[in-house]
Amino acid sequence: MKAVKLILIPIIIVAAIYLGLKGFVYYQTTSKVDDLVKQASLFADISYDGVSSDLMKGSVSVNNIRVTPKTLQDALEIREVTMQGDGPAFLFTDTSKMSQQTPEFLLLAVRGLRLGLDGEMFQRFNTMAAQQAKAQNLPVAKSCEFGSSISSEDLKAIGFDAIYADASMTVSHDKIDNSTSMSLDLMVGDSGSFDMCTSMIGGGSPMMLAMQPKIDDIRCVYSVDEEYLKNVKKYCSEKLKIDELAYIKMIAEASDDDFKTYYGFAPGPGIRNAIKTYMTSGGDIDIRLRPSKEMNPMLLQTVRPQDILDMLGATVYVNKQPIQDLSFELSESYNAMLGGQPAQATKDEDEEEAVKKKKRVVYTFQDTPVSQLPQYIGARVR
Repeated sequence: MKAVKLILIPIIIVAAIYLGLKGFVYYQTTSKVDDLVKQASLFADISYDGVSSDLMKGSVSVNNIRVTPKTLQDALEIREVTMQGDGPAFLFTDTSKMSQQTPEFLLLAVRGLRLGLDGEMFQRFNTMAAQQAKAQNLPVAKSCEFGSSISSEDLKAIGFDAIYADASMTVSHDKIDNSTSMSLDLMVGDSGSFDMCTSMIGGGSPMMLAMQPKIDDIRCVYSVDEEYLKNVKKYCSEKLKIDELAYIKMIAEASDDDFKTYYGFAPGPGIRNAIKTYMTSGGDIDIRLRPSKEMNPMLLQTVRPQDILDMLGATVYVNKQPIQDLSFELSESYNAMLGGQPAQATKDEDEEEAVKKKKRVVYTFQDTPVSQLPQYIGARVR
């Protein structure tokens, strides 16, 4: 009997401590969430089902959130919002200190976001887009025509009843080598996904990240769902009464003026061919930037447009195939924003000289000495 008691007492103590910590985290999180709900009450009614936590991971979640703006009879639903730090201690730290010091690890995730296509909120987004186009004196492109965007009616015709999305942002800071990594992952239902990963020197405080980041590497990957692309091409070609190849050609071979009007630039032959390839087969668009160490983002507007890609060390891949020709021509308005230099980018240069000037770095796998392995162990790899 004494042996049983000796076994049960430590278990009871550990269980009591665990439940006490869970209760503390629950109370602390609930109080903060309720404060946020109260502050937002002037603009929206917010409700949620409850709070959960994982002590070992150092994460806390708010479940089944419903946001109803005061001016709309419509709601935004979110299944779960999660914040996770670098272990159990994160749950008992003062999060207000994050404004002065970038955490060693922080994950913010929104899962199960749902926005109905028939609701006022989505319709309001469409109205705002139309108003913005009107303010910029842009001609209104009809559904599926060049320059148009996918409307709620288009999405419903394709087979959607709502927009579903998951998003997460991760920030990690290495105090030893004073480097910071940030990643953003966004998945929109059955249509596609967007991933961005950035590494920079410094960034020990959020203010430094916002003001003068010394960017070392940026990689953005956009993937389109094959079935979604197939449905869009079928729907738009039938709507415009042309075949799918003609629809792809209409987009990829639109005039320079049309591109400049709706998108601010006119792509050269290389980018146009890439558009045609991507619209035909789908897949991934992989954009990589490795800026020179001397580059200052605040001074980009003083640089000629044709030099920006070289300064950024830009390479673009479509389904792992590099686009060799990244030439483009800016619209007059965009060109004025970037210093007012001639808008032409590489087209007026002699072709051989342009190839020599546009040296691009292609990254491949390389052998790593055993002595250097420790600096890679535990790093985020994409």
